[in-house]
Amino acid sequence: MATTTNDERINLRLNSTLKQLIERAAGFKGQSVSKFILGSALAKAEETIYEHEVMSLGVAESEAFYDALAKPPEVNEKLTDAIMEYEHRVKPE
Repeated sequence: MATTTNDERINLRLNSTLKQLIERAAGFKGQSVSKFILGSALAKAEETIYEHEVMSLGVAESEAFYDALAKPPEVNEKLTDAIMEYEHRVKPE
């Protein structure tokens, strides 16, 4: 079985009022300050990543999304112009 070592460190500076608040909260949870801060930071990190990487759709939105993928619009002059403008503005030469 592989073992992992905790060899990375994050330093944090805060005033005594904030430190006491965190210590109090950690005490209520029966955790060390380090364990409390790590757990809280990881939970917030997972929440933030989820908010940015996961898309939740209702039934109507799911159907519209599927239809857009299954039945793409026909290429017309307006779409061709938009593609050409994109290539001119965004794509590096």
